[in-house]
Amino acid sequence: MTAGKTRARRGGRRTGSDGGGNRAKASERRATRVRVSRKLKRIQSDDRNDLKPLHLDNIDMGLSHNDVAAQIRVWQFGSGTATPGPGKPESLSLYSFLILWSAVTEDGSPAPIRDVAHAMRYRLTQESAEKLGITDDVYLLTDGRTFWDVKNTDEEETVTFEVSPDALYGRAHSAYTRLMKLVEPYPRVATQHARAIMDVEADVEALESSGFADNMRARMLWLMNAIVHGSLFRFNRAQRRVLLRHWRGSVAIDGTNVPAYAAKFTGGVRKEFRGIRSRKRHHAEAMAGWYVRTGDHGGLTDDGTAPVSDAALKKALWAYEATIAVTVDDANADDAQRVPCLVFGISFDAPAFRIGENSLTALEALAKVASNHDISPGSVVADRAIMPNAKPEKFKEPARKMGFKSCHDYTVNQLGKMAGPIGTIMVEGRLRCPGMPEAQIDATKNFRARQEADAEEPIPEEQSDDAESAEPDGTYRQQLDRRAMFNIKTDGPANRDGEIRISCPATDPHGNVRCPLRELVVSKIENRAQKAKFEAIMNDGRTRVDVENPPDEAVAGEICLAHQASHKVKLDEVTGKYHQDYEYKSPEWQRMYGKREHVETFNKDVKEDGLDDTKRRRGRGMAKQAIATALFFALTNVKRIRAYLNVHRIEHGPIPTDPGPTPLKRRYSDTTTSDEDLAPPNQVAA
Repeated sequence: MTAGKTRARRGGRRTGSDGGGNRAKASERRATRVRVSRKLKRIQSDDRNDLKPLHLDNIDMGLSHNDVAAQIRVWQFGSGTATPGPGKPESLSLYSFLILWSAVTEDGSPAPIRDVAHAMRYRLTQESAEKLGITDDVYLLTDGRTFWDVKNTDEEETVTFEVSPDALYGRAHSAYTRLMKLVEPYPRVATQHARAIMDVEADVEALESSGFADNMRARMLWLMNAIVHGSLFRFNRAQRRVLLRHWRGSVAIDGTNVPAYAAKFTGGVRKEFRGIRSRKRHHAEAMAGWYVRTGDHGGLTDDGTAPVSDAALKKALWAYEATIAVTVDDANADDAQRVPCLVFGISFDAPAFRIGENSLTALEALAKVASNHDISPGSVVADRAIMPNAKPEKFKEPARKMGFKSCHDYTVNQLGKMAGPIGTIMVEGRLRCPGMPEAQIDATKNFRARQEADAEEPIPEEQSDDAESAEPDGTYRQQLDRRAMFNIKTDGPANRDGEIRISCPATDPHGNVRCPLRELVVSKIENRAQKAKFEAIMNDGRTRVDVENPPDEAVAGEICLAHQASHKVKLDEVTGKYHQDYEYKSPEWQRMYGKREHVETFNKDVKEDGLDDTKRRRGRGMAKQAIATALFFALTNVKRIRAYLNVHRIEHGPIPTDPGPTPLKRRYSDTTTSDEDLAPPNQVAA
């Protein structure tokens, strides 16, 4: 090959008598060639069926529960009933676009904008088009007729429209962009092409310091949860009663990865390039992060103190993380009281960011659904990254104030003895007698050590949760039974303020220990009635375990030395963080903690329904990814609800009709909510 030809292949300059002429002809061909965009190829008639009017009506009914149409108009115009100002009117309202986006997502369509444009023209009935407020020119043909004149005939595939496919796509794209602009926390941060790290960091800092990102993120999360709630409220009241009749308010919370549209092992910023105004390139989906299967999902162990293994890091994905709250059974529910596992709360962020806040957002959204159906809070179960390792004031304390009980596991460094109030000790979530033997205090540590010793190979990190929540062996079970004898007696679970009334198990009628220190204290009581009461309790003939190593009187706390029968104490920062309402590793705890498996099952289903297909979520930006994610979770909810109701019909017969108040016949974009019911335009509705 000559040197000239080599340069030509590499883009160099080639000389020759006809070189200039060939280039001119090629330029002319490129200029005259008509190229149809790939995005428009499917905006033409095909064999897909119409979107059923009832399906669109149901989507609208579900979203109307939270007045989504009115709220979008508040964000747009400052009032739920306001109309756009002067200028070109909307060719497609944002609410109508959201309904169509939801419909094509549930239909399995791969590209939201293109398939919404296709559905606008080819897959609606005339009545649905009018309800959606789609302008008449979309259906106007060049020969003066309308598409409704030829729909479902042989002419349908050959007609020419006044509004071109390109213009129709533009209308759908405009609605998509305008909707996302109303809820995007980080506009212009996610781009089609990677930018310098320093530029991305500067934009993010400006948006967060001004408060813009927080306000818009609250909008985004509100809309996500309105979409998820809509999957339930598209069913009538009788159906919802059947669906939730056995639910007692218990919930499992966990996070799942939402992969960004990116090649594997691309993205991210190495630590040495963060915050130093580096010109190296950031990933285009800049607000995502590395998702690691184990630990806190951000590259650290559950307690955030050490990095996970290199093997786990190699499996990391560049992704967002959706935190979801899933309905689960109570610990004591039998097979006849099973509830369908549904997502009623969701949050969205980068992996391992704001773990407590995101979990609380999901829990509050679920609690709103429970309250709407007069269901009291039950128990909340979560992995160790959420409980107990998230800051208590970010999740556990607010959850307790809402009325939820807690059930969770512990890492190795959280096992054993901690100081409790007024001289008690806390061992794995419960207040205990300070005279408890060391064998019982370290029972779980010893059990885990035996697990490791018996294993032929170290337990992989991704299986550590399963191993540590396994059914105890015989020796461990005996230690747990003995340990329960040393429990400080209470008159019930801690209240919403973390207050609890406790008493020494040696002088409590339901106690199980005999303590020489407590007997000495009782012998010194001068009040005869009080002394006689305690002596009667200590000599009531109950089988009690002897406290062989009570604390010295000089260092004992109030629980041992006080003359009163009970004490009202408040869980402090440490005991409140590690306290839980289930006896750790008890059969009841095992059943409740095992409900976490339902989250994994739901995650598997939603990914099979399309969430794992990044080609169906190609839009760049946190809001675009978040709203698409909410639509997929709503889709899985609807599938599960329909399956549950179908089984109920087979086993118990048809469900009586109770649709609730008859909705007004209106366009989807209209609203019947007054301005006074809505948040001010400069305030985000939560």
